[in-house]
Amino acid sequence: MVRRTAITGGFMLVYSWALPLVAQQRDPAAAQALFDQGRALMKAQNYTEACPKLAESQRLDPGIGTQFHLADCYERQGKIASAWANFLDVASLAAAANQPEREKAARGRAAKLEPRLPRLTIVVPPETRTPGLAITRDGSSVGESQWGTPVPVDPGDHQLSASAPGRKTYSDTVSLKEGLSRTLKIPMLEASSEQAAVPGPAPTTTPAAPEAPPAQPQPIIPPPAAPAPPSSESSGGPGPLVIGLGIVGVAGLGAGTVLGLMASSKFEDSKKQCNPADENRCDAEGVSLRDDAFTLGNWSTVSFIVGGVALAGAGVIWLTSGSSDSKTGNRGALQAGVQMSPARGSVLIKGSF
Repeated sequence: MVRRTAITGGFMLVYSWALPLVAQQRDPAAAQALFDQGRALMKAQNYTEACPKLAESQRLDPGIGTQFHLADCYERQGKIASAWANFLDVASLAAAANQPEREKAARGRAAKLEPRLPRLTIVVPPETRTPGLAITRDGSSVGESQWGTPVPVDPGDHQLSASAPGRKTYSDTVSLKEGLSRTLKIPMLEASSEQAAVPGPAPTTTPAAPEAPPAQPQPIIPPPAAPAPPSSESSGGPGPLVIGLGIVGVAGLGAGTVLGLMASSKFEDSKKQCNPADENRCDAEGVSLRDDAFTLGNWSTVSFIVGGVALAGAGVIWLTSGSSDSKTGNRGALQAGVQMSPARGSVLIKGSF
């Protein structure tokens, strides 16, 4: 069974800043093997072993189909909050990929689970909020934004802990059943008995003031020589570092363009090995071509990032290497930086002269 799902829009993802991070951990071959094992274990109703294999397959090579089966496995295992959250993720991804049937199926499964969700509310009164207070649930941090909010959790026992510097750690176990909600109030943490008292300063005696030595004649210190006037000549033009960064930037952008075109070509070739009625069903050669296309797309993104950052760095170094005005003594204030996000990248330069 092929677990992949093509993303509508081809390789516009080449321009996403997030792809190199995904490429560092992708292992499609291992992901496919884990997916097949997980599906076989689900057919044998061994959900305890099936769900971790599907989760690891999704981590190694994320796919809408894999996440849908993972949500189904969680539901059958009784982890309905985990299943509900994954079904909603699948619905959002399917909508973005223009897969209305899968989106409808995922939203329907999530809607059926929602009335069964247990919800846990952690209340932290103002007097309990000591400096450095940290709360965890099953080892995961519960941020302040979650305090007082009913949060869906899986049925069963959950371990809660609260700690703060100089305070004893508070621990409790909360058991939740389907469709029921519970509220847990964090008490004031007791002071730790192991906190040592800080000793006060030892008393000191003031020694007698020594007799003043006889006055000594002060040496005559000549006035400092006037500083040499600044040279009127200043170097101009880009330095070797700026030129080197510029060359790297241009080469990176060129390589990114070539790799992007190769990725698009590979993706088009893979379509010839897929079912015309469903482009997500491909033979072995089609899957291999599509893997190659994803890899080339990721390397293209890396090249674009390197090229863009190198050019931005060259510009920043060149602009900030100017000299001060020798007549007025005023120096131009210049700030430069690079802003990057998963959706775009930009260079920010501002200043006054």
